[in-house]
Amino acid sequence: KMCLEHLMLHYLQGRVLLQVQVSMSPEILIRDAMDIAKKAEEEIMKADASICQVSVQLRLGQQIEQLQLAASKSGANDRHAEKQ
Repeated sequence: KMCLEHLMLHYLQGRVLLQVQVSMSPEILIRDAMDIAKKAEEEIMKADASICQVSVQLRLGQQIEQLQLAASKSGANDRHAEKQ
């Protein structure tokens, strides 16, 4: 139902804040996406007591092509480095 696009951790005064950017199928209604996001936030909070706040953000548009290329190259470089 949900694909992780970007994850950002923030450390603020000893607290962990988590921003999660996701994409979902275009067929999903906004209210359903909101319910899914709320459940995901609750599950993340339960999974790690050090996380004090979670924000799930839905990406509505396509990623910028250059960012997609950079991400895929970075992933390829990481895999290449692991093999060596």
